[in-house]
Amino acid sequence: MLLNFINNLYRNFILSSYILFLLFFNCCFANDKNNVLFLNNNVVFEKSEFFLNIDTYDNLRFLNNSSFPIIEMKFEKSIRYYFYTSNIVDFSAYSGKPIELLIGLNIEGVIEDISLIKHSEPILLAGISLFELYDAVNFYKNKNIMNLSFSEIDIITGATVTSCILDETVVISSKKVAMDLGIISNELLFKKKISNKYEVLSWDELIKCGAIGHYESFFKDEDGIDNHFIDLYYTNIMPVSIGKNLFFHEEYDRLFENLDNDCSYILLMNNGSWSFKGSAFSRGGIYDRFILSQKNNDIRFRYSDYVNVNVYKLNETVPFFKESGLFIVKKNDFNLSESWNLILLLFSEIDNIKKYNTFSVEYKLPSKFIENDSSKYVQKWIDDIYNVILYFILWFFVIFIFIFKKYFSNNYNKLSNIKFFIYFISVFYFGFICCAQPSFVNLFALLDQNISLFLLSPLLFIGWMMIFITLIFWGRSFFCGWICPFGAFQELFFKVRIFFFKNKYKFEFSDKIHSFFKLFRYYIFVFLLLVFFLYSSEIAEFLSEIEPFKTVWNIGILNRKEYEFVIYSVILLFVSIFIYRFFCRYICPLGAFLSLLSKFSLIKIKRRNTCKICRVCFNHCESRAIGVNNGQINSFDCLACFSCINKMYDNKVCPPLVSNKIWIKYEKIKDV
Repeated sequence: MLLNFINNLYRNFILSSYILFLLFFNCCFANDKNNVLFLNNNVVFEKSEFFLNIDTYDNLRFLNNSSFPIIEMKFEKSIRYYFYTSNIVDFSAYSGKPIELLIGLNIEGVIEDISLIKHSEPILLAGISLFELYDAVNFYKNKNIMNLSFSEIDIITGATVTSCILDETVVISSKKVAMDLGIISNELLFKKKISNKYEVLSWDELIKCGAIGHYESFFKDEDGIDNHFIDLYYTNIMPVSIGKNLFFHEEYDRLFENLDNDCSYILLMNNGSWSFKGSAFSRGGIYDRFILSQKNNDIRFRYSDYVNVNVYKLNETVPFFKESGLFIVKKNDFNLSESWNLILLLFSEIDNIKKYNTFSVEYKLPSKFIENDSSKYVQKWIDDIYNVILYFILWFFVIFIFIFKKYFSNNYNKLSNIKFFIYFISVFYFGFICCAQPSFVNLFALLDQNISLFLLSPLLFIGWMMIFITLIFWGRSFFCGWICPFGAFQELFFKVRIFFFKNKYKFEFSDKIHSFFKLFRYYIFVFLLLVFFLYSSEIAEFLSEIEPFKTVWNIGILNRKEYEFVIYSVILLFVSIFIYRFFCRYICPLGAFLSLLSKFSLIKIKRRNTCKICRVCFNHCESRAIGVNNGQINSFDCLACFSCINKMYDNKVCPPLVSNKIWIKYEKIKDV
């Protein structure tokens, strides 16, 4: 009776504390945050209306003929167009809300000004320094929007998704505005980016894959022998895998150091008797023997466009040519990723009459040298392909153990060694190196239906996919007990104490206190959800720092500047030396969420009727998931150590197997 009274009093105390917390948050955060003002270059913008009082400024005006709210600002030597990204695109970031920017674009498509107005990213609200986000934003300053590529963006360490959405917000909004203003055409808007990935290729391999085009024609001499009239090789050396296989790496870099950002090179090499330069060519003149043509856009080259190849060292695999030359083309006027034609102008003179003949040879850059349109997602998975494979191997290996858990449990020492190896991989590779730690914060993104964002974080996507799959069969014990990096980290700390001190200095709460404390994680789980739904995701994400995952994995205990989070994380790890998985059993809101879903898992650990009176498994269960009175396994608390399976089939430990009389009396086996 007294115990029930204390239990009810305790529960009422917790609930009343939540009400006080909610009232406190209501007082602190009840103000409307939607009217965010930002001052930049004496221009005031309002988030909801893109407000501007232009009466005070003579050099500002709205562009009424534009499809978007854009302001034109005139300077002495230039014109800049300002726009608010949230008025152009609406890309939800990791938090479920957009990253809001103010961008100033000039008439050449260069971002001359860019400022961060507002963000709601959880990993930046508490953890990574805000200056890192500022640096990522400033990366785009003075960049031409047509030259930006996903593979070149400034990835914020520990915030890959945020970096990708930032890039998408800047590039897509800027290109839409540029197209609306006529700075770039629809065709240039979707110009594909040339890849900057390097692959070693020989001269023959470059020709075979089409990276180097070849055209030849013959004539018969007086003796009837075929001789090369034209033996021409041509290519675009912009792709790194082409240019750096033709020139030495240092020479290739030196070539582009002396070149403007909006230019590239076409390389011509010839061994025939015909010359693409022409014997009559003079300094300051025009090359009149060939033209570059693309969709009715013809380019003639002048002497100023010519670069002597002999000044730069070619790779030793490149054959010798009688003549060669590099010719500069502007990328904004010429789409190097699309096919183009090299038109050869040949003429003959008969009876003092010059007659021109033209031959057109086509060149199309192979697709392997062009970035894929979906590179933002695909490239991330390609870059992480080895980690993805290893992560799948880890999950399927543990699935194999769970399927044959009875076999593995027969030799518990061997199983313990396997678990130690899995924990070690989970902590030091997928924890410290890959930061593949599913978090309660991820649920907020799922609640906002931002599932596509997980595609930018392959290991996180795989982790959640496998969590929900294994949750159906084995409940939360699969992930929490075997895969979770922080849970494994606590387990390793606990094992270190056992290794040095055996069972000394181990501490456990009494059954009554334990039954109280293990409800904390459910209260924390409900509280965070209430804050998320009733107040804001920013506050909920900040309070989710009760998980130490960001401090331990994403940022690092030694790198985090907010000492309070460091102290908290260190205390949790220190306590886990003496109390088995303290954070998992009493605090973790993610564990609470998965525990609730574990109620519906399909596969249960088999128990005997004798388990109601036997305490052998109960005494060996570190997670205290076995009921003291009924011997049943509580799926809410079980971490799948398989100690109970080992004991239940041990004929030296399990009472029914030790005594035949007990076996006859309790021979039935049932699921509980």
